[in-house]
Amino acid sequence: MSATFGPGASVEQITTAFDSRWIIVGNLPDGITDQQLKSLLRQYGEVTQIRWPGNLVSPVVVKVEFAKPEQSFQAVTRLHGRIHFGEPLDVRYTFGDGNRTAVADAVAYVEWDAPSRACYIGYQAKETAQVFLDALQVKDATYDGHRIFGSFHDTHPRAGRFTIKLANLPSNATEEGLRKFGPVERLLWEQPNYKLTVPEAANQIWKMFDRRFPDSMVDFRPPGQPYTNERLRAKVHFLTAANAAAAAEWFNGRKPSCIAHNRISVRHIKMISVSIPPYKYRQLVKDISGFADFVSSQRGGYSVTVADNVNSIDIRIKGDDLKILVRMKGELERILCGEVVLQDGKPVWSDFFMRTAGWDFLKELERNIHGLVAGFEPGRRVVRVFGPTAVRRRAAQAIISKISAINSRKCTTVAIPGRIVDGFSKGPFVALRKELGDSAVSINLWDRALMVMGDENVVAIAREAIHQARVEYDRERTNYGAAKECPVCFGAPSVAEWSRCGHVWCRGCLANYLRSSSEHKKFPLTCLGDDGTCKELIPLPTARRILSPTEFEALYSASLTAYVQQRPDEYRPCHGPDCKQVYRVMPIDSNPVQCPDCFTRICAHCHSDAHDGLTCKEFTQGEELYREWASSHNVKQCPKCNMGIEKIAGCNHMVCSVCQTHVCLFCMMAFPNSDTIYVHMSQEHGSFGVE
Repeated sequence: MSATFGPGASVEQITTAFDSRWIIVGNLPDGITDQQLKSLLRQYGEVTQIRWPGNLVSPVVVKVEFAKPEQSFQAVTRLHGRIHFGEPLDVRYTFGDGNRTAVADAVAYVEWDAPSRACYIGYQAKETAQVFLDALQVKDATYDGHRIFGSFHDTHPRAGRFTIKLANLPSNATEEGLRKFGPVERLLWEQPNYKLTVPEAANQIWKMFDRRFPDSMVDFRPPGQPYTNERLRAKVHFLTAANAAAAAEWFNGRKPSCIAHNRISVRHIKMISVSIPPYKYRQLVKDISGFADFVSSQRGGYSVTVADNVNSIDIRIKGDDLKILVRMKGELERILCGEVVLQDGKPVWSDFFMRTAGWDFLKELERNIHGLVAGFEPGRRVVRVFGPTAVRRRAAQAIISKISAINSRKCTTVAIPGRIVDGFSKGPFVALRKELGDSAVSINLWDRALMVMGDENVVAIAREAIHQARVEYDRERTNYGAAKECPVCFGAPSVAEWSRCGHVWCRGCLANYLRSSSEHKKFPLTCLGDDGTCKELIPLPTARRILSPTEFEALYSASLTAYVQQRPDEYRPCHGPDCKQVYRVMPIDSNPVQCPDCFTRICAHCHSDAHDGLTCKEFTQGEELYREWASSHNVKQCPKCNMGIEKIAGCNHMVCSVCQTHVCLFCMMAFPNSDTIYVHMSQEHGSFGVE
């Protein structure tokens, strides 16, 4: 992110790391010309190039590049949804999606019975039969790609005194082919289910798809060796998700003659893959494993797999419904990146967290809520919680309650005479904080006011401290000419710094004023002359000359942070932990944005995690529906791992599906085994709660 600053450290222009000079303009009619499109877009800035698709299929979609990012932003915000050329335009930013998250939804998985047969080999001696079985284990035996499974067979049919059964043989297996694994004395064969090899069967399936969908099938990947199951699986890639869905609907359950009328299963499986660094996976492996267990326990065949790519770890979520996958991915993102505590869609914050008491409060929360990690980012003024879903929710509720309690305390503003601000802040204010507590009083230097939290007695103590400071100042003050007084310390300027308005500062006082601005974030910075009413802005060269490079950078970074925080309808901070990037607020249902620094993917309209495949409204309704469902179904959290537990029927002895903890649903106590929990329920609750 970069910015242009003016006098007083004011922000004049921002270019975010998310900004792009490229936009996509869709829903254009056939026959539209380059000149017509440029004429429409030119009002928002200089159009440097337009990229037309190779095949102009109606409606037309083109990529447009502007000279500056702010011009493309104006085009997106003002054109999206507006009617031009007779149709509402679909105008969006185009962002690189990086390597962090990938969505694959144009794939269908085909399963069918493998062509195979079984046989029975009889032996007079058990030792000879064992030699054959041992050979299968040692050699991890395969026959034409089929993994052979062998075991002793004690029922009909019998081929000898000792019989072994071999399963998953290819349909064209022969006695000669079996002898390479060991001795064969007497052999009985079962008929194959159909007489094809796996490559031949896969080729027939491919031809079947190609005949039905010749223009939309991109790739057919046959089953890979070794063939270890009775069912084979092939992967079919299509041009679009709609093509894959159509193929699944057409072929699922059919019994094609090419594989002897064996039933095939075709599922349109979607996958979302999230890539993270190996060190992050090691840190969160327990939470990720809990997430995977939770997903696999849901109905519908959803699953999570982890792939180690050496330099990165891919976490892959698979299932039928992309909307459900998106919500699962959102939960995974919150496990990986933490969750900003929100109330009514906005981050909750209090300067209480920047003091020792606030830090102690968060550490106490961590001790009381198993699996919680909590922290805050003062630059972004947010509190972030890490851990499983139930853990984060409990922590967020506690944090919101704490901030509400703090904000409910009465706040009184007591004016401080401008001439005593410097002296009061150095002595009496320190003593006042020691007497009343750090959170009870704070100084607003710009408004020359003391902020007091408490009842009338506390306010009276604060007023008396200000009165005594004024009496002390009047007693000791030497009367300098107004033109020679520093507007901060009201003494004769030491190492004078002249302002263009004619006021003179001590260089040290001006430096302290600029340094403190980094913390208080009230911009633009003006001269404090004429008892704080002077409006002259502090020039940028003056700040650069007086401050060290580190202090100068901190001042302008604080100005940029304040500028963003004061404009929540224009800019929002990236969701990534400790990430300093910001993004522009986008129109509803815009493409998700991805941070170039931390790779977090965000919906720039509703400010949630990216919800590919869902509109903002659908995503928000889904979250609300889940909370309503959990509340109406009396879902409780496991006291050990905090996963949700729902009682459907039976007694109040529950076993967590994730950590296998035995739980009493009456009081949510955890027990090591079922024996102790039944004794507990009988003694403490008088029944087992059977319904």
